[in-house]
Amino acid sequence: MNTELKINVSIAERNFPIKIEAEKEYIYRKAAKLLNDKLLSYRKTYQGLADKDLLGMIAYGYGVQILEKNLDKSIDKSFEELSIVDKELTTIIDDLYK
Repeated sequence: MNTELKINVSIAERNFPIKIEAEKEYIYRKAAKLLNDKLLSYRKTYQGLADKDLLGMIAYGYGVQILEKNLDKSIDKSFEELSIVDKELTTIIDDLYK
């Protein structure tokens, strides 16, 4: 059974109340920490930009990472499927020349 939990996470010095599954609390808190750590790093690198701009850049970067991982998984799956087709074709060709 999933127990719902209300927590507050702080991102860019702003608090956000959210409802989550209790067993996933660690994930949400870890995500907030990663985001805040990245924001601190970006503040040093891109001095003078507003937090909302920095958060947009961070979100874009994480989006690219997700798409790259999904693409890698898609490519791996395609290679697996091609390998299966190759084996089947090899079997068919071998059977034709027997």
